[in-house]
Amino acid sequence: MIKNIVFDFGKVLVTYDFYTPLEAWGMTPQERKDFEDSILSRDWTLRIDKGEKSFAEYIEELKGLYPHVAPYFQRFHDEYAGFITGEMPGMYDLLVRLKAEGYKLYGLTNWSETIYQFLNKYQIFTLLDGMLISSEEKMIKPDLEIYYRLCEKFSLQPEECLFTDDKAGNVEAALQTGMQGIVFRNAEQFEEELRLKL
Repeated sequence: MIKNIVFDFGKVLVTYDFYTPLEAWGMTPQERKDFEDSILSRDWTLRIDKGEKSFAEYIEELKGLYPHVAPYFQRFHDEYAGFITGEMPGMYDLLVRLKAEGYKLYGLTNWSETIYQFLNKYQIFTLLDGMLISSEEKMIKPDLEIYYRLCEKFSLQPEECLFTDDKAGNVEAALQTGMQGIVFRNAEQFEEELRLKL
C-alpha cells in the first residue's frame, strides 16, 4: 500500500532551460560546444550534484580548463537562478490534493547546494514533508544507496513508497529497492498512472 510519494525536482516539480538563454550569449559554435561538453555534460553535472566540490569551485576549475570560455562559465554561475523557469504546470495543485488525501510527500533530487536559491522561491517545495539532496549526502541517483538513505532518514518502508522522475534510469533504480515508480512526462500523465497504483 502506497503511503509516501517521492518526487524528483528538475522537470518534475520545477522546470528549467539551460539552452535557450545560451543562444543570446553570442558564443561561437566552438565556444558553445566546449561549454556544453563541459558544464552541461552528464559527467560534470553528476560531479557537481554529488557535492565533491561546491558549485563555485567547479566553475573555477572549468575556467582554468577552458580559459577561452571562462567569462561564460562565470555568467552561468552568476545567472544560474534564471535558468529555473517556474513550477511544473499542474503539479502544485496535484500535490495539494495528494496531501489532503493523507499521502506524505518527499523530494529526492540530484542537485548542488544551489538548490537553496529556489526552495523559498517556489511554493511547491513547502508542500513536501521532507527532502534529500544529493550534494549533502555525497551520493547521487541512480545509486541505490541514495534511495535507502531517503528511507532511513524519514523512517520510510520502500514498499510503501512511489518514486517519480523524468529519467527512466532513476525510476528503474527505485524499483530495485522495492519502491514503485513512474517515469514522469507531465502532471496529467503522472496523475493518471499514479491513480492506478494507489
